[in-house]
Amino acid sequence: MMLILFFVLAQSDAEHPPRFTLDQVIEQAQQRPQLTAAALQTEAARAEADAVAAQLNRPHLDAALRYQYQDPVPALVTPIGTLEQGDRHSGVFQIEARQALIDIAGRGYSVPALRNLAEARGHNQNRVRLDLIQEAALAFVQSLRYEAQLRSIETFIQSLTERAQQVQAQVDAGRALQSDLLKISLRREDAKLTLIRLQNAYAVSQINLGRTLGLAGPAQPRYERGQFPRALPAKDDAVRLAQKQRPELQALARQQRALTLQAQAVRADRLPRLDARLALEAMEPSPFSEDRFATAQLVVRQRLFRGGARKHQAAAKRMQAQAVSSGQVEQKRRITLELEAAYAAWRTAITAIRVRKLDVTQATETLRVEAERYQSGRATLNDVLDFEAVLNDRRTLADLAELDLLTAWIQYARATASF
Repeated sequence: MMLILFFVLAQSDAEHPPRFTLDQVIEQAQQRPQLTAAALQTEAARAEADAVAAQLNRPHLDAALRYQYQDPVPALVTPIGTLEQGDRHSGVFQIEARQALIDIAGRGYSVPALRNLAEARGHNQNRVRLDLIQEAALAFVQSLRYEAQLRSIETFIQSLTERAQQVQAQVDAGRALQSDLLKISLRREDAKLTLIRLQNAYAVSQINLGRTLGLAGPAQPRYERGQFPRALPAKDDAVRLAQKQRPELQALARQQRALTLQAQAVRADRLPRLDARLALEAMEPSPFSEDRFATAQLVVRQRLFRGGARKHQAAAKRMQAQAVSSGQVEQKRRITLELEAAYAAWRTAITAIRVRKLDVTQATETLRVEAERYQSGRATLNDVLDFEAVLNDRRTLADLAELDLLTAWIQYARATASF
């Protein structure tokens, strides 16, 4: 990816922003800090699950050094006299190893729940990736829209300039009025104002495109035909694909599974737990014949009653899981609606491309006829200028229809997580 970015930036200079194709936009959008942050959150969630698993599956080793002062010193009274049990000052050093042998609530439910939550984070990371790509792709299309309008208005201004030169020659020859030349000049000045407005909007769109690509400065789009498919699969297939691939649904499924496991962990908390303990202890001075001891224990613990909290905790987790399940239903409906909108936009754009081509052909022929009628004195200059403006609008709409098709494909790709 860095090689692609270097190649793109190498083609630009201080005056011209780097140009990106759609494929390069999709790749570069995935280098933004938001995606890095999402990836770090995913890794943090996985590390947390690994930490809890390590606490349950691996032994714990503790060391302690204790100084003890007693006053008075306990003594044992016997028929033969009083025997003190230790000294006033003593020190104890202890090393203890503990290992959980059986922990159904932790190993069976709590750790798997944390791993499911970590996987949900991973799916959210993928959602962030898709959102960033869509944002950059739409910014790419927006810049292309302004480029298309700029080309159209510049062509229109050039055409008006050439027509003004023709009319000027006719005025000099006494075959046209000075007012005709003024009409063309007014149209041209109005077109120049539109050009300035579009240039400013295009400059802003370049900055926005650069932002969506994680660049400090502006970027320009480079459109190449064939950058996206010219046909979509059957809608039913797209719905199945979306429900399989959409990270939002996958994240919700993982969250629901995690909540279910957490509810089971609460219920399993009442089951016995078995731990093993091995301790080495040294005491100086020792009141006994030995000053070093080794102790091995098997400890069974059971949390019998927790004030009735388990019942409410398990119920809360179950209700949260049901809420997530309801969210899955809503998300599936939203995905279906997104696909409906994408397919409707696609059909509209396909129709518009065909219609706009006919519009341009008709407007071109109409302008030719009106120009001939004006030359023969059977039409006014206003008629010619009006039809020239119509031709300019039709050309602009034809270019925008192609971009509408690209926008519809972006909607489809986001809805099916196909980027």
